[in-house]
Amino acid sequence: MSDEVTPPSVCRIPGWHGFAVKFSPFNADLVVCAGNQNYGIQGRGALLVLTRGRDRQFRVLNTIVHHDALFDFSFSEVDPNVVCAASADGHLIIFHLLHAHPVAVIKAHSREISSVQWNPTRSSQNVLSSSWDGTINLVDPSRQAVLRSFKFHSSYVYDAVWAPRNPNSFCSASGDGAVGVWDLRAERPQICLSVSPAEVLSVDWSAYDPALLSAGSVDNLVSTWDIRKPSEALHRFPHRMAVKKVRFNPFLGHMLASVSYDFTTQVYNLMRGSFARFKNHTEFVYGLDWSLRLQGEFADCGWDQRVCVGRLPKRAELFSSVM
Repeated sequence: MSDEVTPPSVCRIPGWHGFAVKFSPFNADLVVCAGNQNYGIQGRGALLVLTRGRDRQFRVLNTIVHHDALFDFSFSEVDPNVVCAASADGHLIIFHLLHAHPVAVIKAHSREISSVQWNPTRSSQNVLSSSWDGTINLVDPSRQAVLRSFKFHSSYVYDAVWAPRNPNSFCSASGDGAVGVWDLRAERPQICLSVSPAEVLSVDWSAYDPALLSAGSVDNLVSTWDIRKPSEALHRFPHRMAVKKVRFNPFLGHMLASVSYDFTTQVYNLMRGSFARFKNHTEFVYGLDWSLRLQGEFADCGWDQRVCVGRLPKRAELFSSVM
C-alpha cells in the first residue's frame, strides 16, 4: 500500500457530476470541468469555469449550462476562451467561456460523443472526435464540417488522441479491446494493439517518446506499449476497478497518471516501477489532466461533485511502493 495524499484544493460543484476536467493551456489559475446532472443519464450538462484565488483555492466563476450531457471538451490552441465540447446527442458544441450560448453547433456523430481534442500542433485547427457510433471523425470547426470519418473498431470508440508532435497521426481506444495507431492519410490503422480482452476506455501518447502509448481498460489495468513492439506491454499497473482515464505528464516523460472507478488517482514513475495513490473522491473518478503551466500539478473530477487540484509529492518515499 502506498502513502495517500489529499490535494490542497477541493472545489465543490453541487448538482453536477464530474465527467472531464482540463487546465487552461494559457492560464495556470483556470480550470474547466464538464459536469452532468443525474450521472449523465438524463438532464442537462454544464461547463464549470473554476479560478484560483489568492488563497490558492479554486472556486466556480461561471457555469455554462447546456440542454444535454457533455462528456468531454478541449481548449482551442489559439483562443484562450474557446472550447469544443462533446455532447450526448452527437453534436460538437463550440463555446466561448464568457458567453452563455454556444458559438457553433456541429452535427458530427449519430450517437454520444465520448472524446474530443483540438490538434495540439497548431499547424492544424482541426478537431478529432470519437463516438459510441464506432467512428472517429476529423472535424473542421471553422467550416462546421466533418472532413473525414474513420471506421475500424467493432465496438464503441471511447477515446481518440492526437500525437503530440505529428499533426497527421492519432490513436484510438475501443470497447473491442484494441488501440489503433492511425495516419490521417490511410483508411485503416497502421498498427493495432490487442490491449485487453475487456473494453479499453482511454489512451494517451507520450509527449517525449513518439513510440510510447498508455491505455486504461475495464480489467482494472493501466498498460504502456512500445508501438514498435506491439506484441507485449512494457508495464501493467493495477487499480481495484476499471480505469477511466490515463494521461502522461507533459514535463516528465517517465511520469504517468490514471483515474479509476475505485475512487483513486494513481501516479506512476515508469523508471522505478513505483507509484503514489491519491484518494480524493468518494465516488467514481472520471476526469484527469496535468497542468501545462505548473510542473507536477494535476486535476481530477468525480461523480461526488468535486474537482480536486493537487501537486505531486516531493518526498521520494511517496513513490517507493512498487506495483
